[in-house]
Amino acid sequence: MVSEQTIHELHELHEERRDLVIWCKKLQHKQAAIDSKQGWLLVFWFIGLPLLVVLALKNSSIPPTIEQQIFWAVVILGATAFAIVLHRRLHKEELENIQQRQKLHRMIEQLENRMRSFE
Repeated sequence: MVSEQTIHELHELHEERRDLVIWCKKLQHKQAAIDSKQGWLLVFWFIGLPLLVVLALKNSSIPPTIEQQIFWAVVILGATAFAIVLHRRLHKEELENIQQRQKLHRMIEQLENRMRSFE
């Protein structure tokens, strides 16, 4: 016969395992969102920014006025600065997510070891 204390401990382990699985799914979704944002950022770097430059050159009168030059320089520099800030933010989020996943894996290993003690 299994003692009530053992049943209680197994129930707690099961609840902890369920919580870890939920946390793992959340981290996976968060990583997928980060990957998607990084993909869009790459699209901007390789398509969007060159397209802005082409538009700047094509829409300028010949010779371009100083106002047109300043406008397009500000647009391109602003877009570049935004992309750099977004890249740094995404990198920070990704590092935090990696650290949380490492912590989660350690917790799962500890839980598995505790569950093996009941076998």
